[in-house]
Amino acid sequence: MMTGKVLIVVYCVVALSIARCASLSVYPIDPCFSCRFKPSCPYGPELDNQGCVTCNCYDPCKDHICPNNEVCIREELICANPPCGIKRKCVCNLKCPYGYETDCSGCQTCKCIDPCQDVVCPIAQYCAIEYTNCTKISCFPTPVCKIREFPVLLEK
Repeated sequence: MMTGKVLIVVYCVVALSIARCASLSVYPIDPCFSCRFKPSCPYGPELDNQGCVTCNCYDPCKDHICPNNEVCIREELICANPPCGIKRKCVCNLKCPYGYETDCSGCQTCKCIDPCQDVVCPIAQYCAIEYTNCTKISCFPTPVCKIREFPVLLEK
């Protein structure tokens, strides 16, 4: 039977204050003491669940959830006395060849315009896009119904 005590030492890199780490019964050391290199972090270092600095960089978009077809970007704030900080913003990640739909206020949404959306073609036809009124500057997509070609089966 073992009666000795085991000493466990946990090290914490100072992030908020030495007092914060001391209250957690850990010992402050130099930032990224155990790191092979000190990364250059544009948004500062990532903190662990106890508020102590880790050797990873903070990513403001890491846990930010955006709506479908949108991705998080970091946008620097502009102010009189930089640095002013950053804000995260969701932006559309779709490439829409015919442009984006707008909402009832005329604001762009993250949905692509489908020129064939309201076109109803006769049986055995389908909607396709043709470009009309083409000039050197622009071409306009026009939905047209085209005859669907079915493969012909030859009997032997």
